[in-house]
This record gives sequence, structure tokens and C-alpha cells, in this order.
Amino acid sequence: KGELKSWSVFNISVLGLPSKDVPPFGLGMLPDYSAVGKVKNRMLTFMGNKVIFKDVNAFLRQTMAKVGLPPRLFAPVASPMLYLQPSVPAIEYPRSDLIPSAHFIGPVLPQFKGEFDPPAWWGDVTNANKPVVLVTQGTVATDASELILPTLRALANEDVLVVATTGG
Repeated sequence: KGELKSWSVFNISVLGLPSKDVPPFGLGMLPDYSAVGKVKNRMLTFMGNKVIFKDVNAFLRQTMAKVGLPPRLFAPVASPMLYLQPSVPAIEYPRSDLIPSAHFIGPVLPQFKGEFDPPAWWGDVTNANKPVVLVTQGTVATDASELILPTLRALANEDVLVVATTGG
């Protein structure tokens, strides 16, 4: 039991911190920075906290009290001391109320120590004299019509090299 004196967060995903400027994380909704949009964001946050996650928040409050920590809502944890975001501001939705402890540190790339057998087209990527765009459908949402096909259509007339991957 007790209070944490110093701690930090190293995020491993997109910036999901709550904000008046964006809808709650996970809804797949685009930000609306207008006054009406900010009211909608507050309503969605209220519904999430008080209706959808009502029981989860009650359990979390009880658990936090049992270990002597202040109550909090079910949401991404943000350290007031240091919050490291492994991306750049340009790929996150702008927030006027981003916590001062947030620092964008760029990508965290692993050191590759294995063998790499490149595909036949890999030279096109490494020798490209134009932008290379990587689009990946991922491992959870695997329907190529949701991301890969729209990206290919959108870039069809652009002078770019597109590398498209699928999960699974």
C-alpha cells in the first residue's frame, strides 16, 4: 500500500489518452474539432464511463481502494512525470490538452539479428527513387476491402511504390 513517488509510461500503441478533442479511443471515429464535436466527445466519454464501463469502473475503484491508491477510471494510464509515445506528432490526432509529460520519441525499431531471405521484389524497395508506402491490414481486422483495397485505389495515380501486407 502507498503512493507511487515516481513512475513513467512507455506506450506500445497509438496515443489513446483521453482528450476533449477526440472521441474515446477504440470507437474508430474521426475527431471533430468543432464546438459540436467537442460536446459529442464529452457525451461519448460519459456514456463509456457511466454506462458501457460502469461495472468495470466500479470494480477498478474498489481494487484501487484495497491497495491504497486513488480511484481512477478504466482508461490508458498516463504518468504525470513521463509518458513516452513511440511515434511522431504528425501521425497522431492533434490534442489541445495533451499532458505535458508526453514526449514523442519516434519509432522503436528492433535490432534484427536473424537471417533475411528477401523476396524477389525487395530491390525495388531498397533502390526506390520515389516514396515507398507500406499498408498492412493487420492480424485482427483482416478484410482487405477495409484498408488495403481503398489504399491501392487512392494511390493508383500517384508516383509511389506500394507494399501491401496481410496478417495471418
